[in-house]
Amino acid sequence: MPKTLLVLILLAAALTSTPGAEAHHAPGPIKIVAVLTLSGPAAGPGVSALKGLQLGVEQINRRGGLLSHMFELAYEDDAGDAKKAGEIARRLANPESVDVFIGGSTAHTSLAIAAIAERARIPFIALGGSSSITPASRRWVFQTSPTESQAIARMLADMVKRGVKRIGLIVEDGDFGQSGRHEVRDLTHPQGLGVRKYGIRLGFDVAYQPSASSVGAQLATLPGTPDLNALLVFGT
Repeated sequence: MPKTLLVLILLAAALTSTPGAEAHHAPGPIKIVAVLTLSGPAAGPGVSALKGLQLGVEQINRRGGLLSHMFELAYEDDAGDAKKAGEIARRLANPESVDVFIGGSTAHTSLAIAAIAERARIPFIALGGSSSITPASRRWVFQTSPTESQAIARMLADMVKRGVKRIGLIVEDGDFGQSGRHEVRDLTHPQGLGVRKYGIRLGFDVAYQPSASSVGAQLATLPGTPDLNALLVFGT
């Protein structure tokens, strides 16, 4: 389990001792509910996250837990469906069922869980990468992944080192992908500061549905842009 995620779990556990959250004024396990995408096209990150959580919980409990509290991990599969993720969070959003939510394998499932967790005042550690998950107004939602702007800046900086001058962009047609598309367009616009900083321009720009198993149709138009040096794929 990444160190950042462990730190956020400790923070979330501490929040359960604040006024309005009575779960750990008495001894008992810290109940973690992971709402993850464990089936469907986006299952890869969710399955990996679950394995990491299970290993982390096992290691912490073997050392005696946290402040005399053991961790208790339960998990549910949202199948990559934001509506289902919200329904799971809504059903479980009470102190008897959960102390800390973790999950949202994608941006849109993270957003659905975040709205429920914030209203219920239950800490939620989101795994999705969109900056819209953690606006300043949310006090109970935390994030482990880099935002789309941070990720794209790093990728463009690496492309500069490799001599890339013109790129094609393929994005997931969802919150995460469209936020990334906005960032790339801003940074590759001929009159933008990004072009002066990175020297990279955008020559190809298409989107695919999150449920798609292939982007063959989108790539069929690539021969019309033969001067591309690289493809940037931004999505799950």
